[in-house]
Amino acid sequence: MEHHADLQGSFYKWSVQEAVIATRNEAVIFRDQLISTVDTESMINADVIDSLFKELSPSEFILKNHRKQKAYGPVHSSWLRIYAIKVQDCFLITGGAIKLTGTMKDRRHTRLELNKLEQVKNKLIDLGIYDRDGLLE
Repeated sequence: MEHHADLQGSFYKWSVQEAVIATRNEAVIFRDQLISTVDTESMINADVIDSLFKELSPSEFILKNHRKQKAYGPVHSSWLRIYAIKVQDCFLITGGAIKLTGTMKDRRHTRLELNKLEQVKNKLIDLGIYDRDGLLE
């Protein structure tokens, strides 16, 4: 109910009940999609998971490491997001949100996700973690 006005904004025209049902259904599909990236030998299918995540913003393309990433839910125009920092071919998931506005800075809960991304990125840099081996240590 707190974000009811966002459901009636320029992006969406949903009732709260419709949004809850759609989000729950989509979350199940999204979870299954992420789980399916693990094969029977418990190894991540790097190509599949890499295709799920995109740079959070165009400025992330210039970075080699510590890229802020986002994965969208499986439905077109999804508001479900998972956020991660990419180090080499690894994704360190920092959180997720339901994003109903144009930018993450527009709402407190998505600003918190932005802050977590930045904090994790800075911590990795402070610890000198720049590759898969550093993450595993």
